[in-house]
Parts: sequence; C-alpha cells; structure tokens
Amino acid sequence: MSLIKRSSGPGLLESVVVDYDDAPSECTIYPADSDIEERTTAWITAKEGSFCPITSRQ
Repeated sequence: MSLIKRSSGPGLLESVVVDYDDAPSECTIYPADSDIEERTTAWITAKEGSFCPITSRQ
C-alpha cells in the first residue's frame, strides 16, 4: 500500500490516493480540517477507474 497526498490550498480541499497491492486504488477528497472518521464517512471516496487526472478534463 502507498499513499499520495495532494492539497489544493489552505482552507480548501485535500485529496489522498491510497494504492493497494491487492485491491483498486482509492481517492478521498476532504476538507483539510476534517478528522479521519469524517474523511471516510462524510466525504467523497472513489475506487480506481471512477476518477481520472484533472489534466485529462481540460
């Protein structure tokens, strides 16, 4: 498993991509000030194949 964290700026949203060896990667988007429980229950999490790089959408 590996973890990649990206931030879009103070007070905005952050994202974390977790790569698993035996399962699809997951990307979670959440506010920077949320706690770990809120990140997994109240914010957006998508499995690999359901998201794409923003650069591909321009």
